[in-house]
Amino acid sequence: MAYEMKDMSGSAFHNSRRDRETSPDLTGSALIHGKEHWVNMWLKTDKNGNTWVSFNLKEKETRQAPPKQQPVRDDRPTAQIISDDIPF
Repeated sequence: MAYEMKDMSGSAFHNSRRDRETSPDLTGSALIHGKEHWVNMWLKTDKNGNTWVSFNLKEKETRQAPPKQQPVRDDRPTAQIISDDIPF
């Protein structure tokens, strides 16, 4: 049986792609009021040596494929196109 996230819960795992000091230590996802969110977490230590977690949540967006652009078709011979486009 596959894992099914319950509302108002989530999970985060060690970030194996951490390439900078500012990258999150943990990444994951959460389900909040029926909407999925990305979770990023940073492990911090205060001046007294106490460990705490800073985190942010960002709503997941459904990605849509960008519209395909049709190539511009020009039926003129190449030599004519080049000579017409030169401003001098």
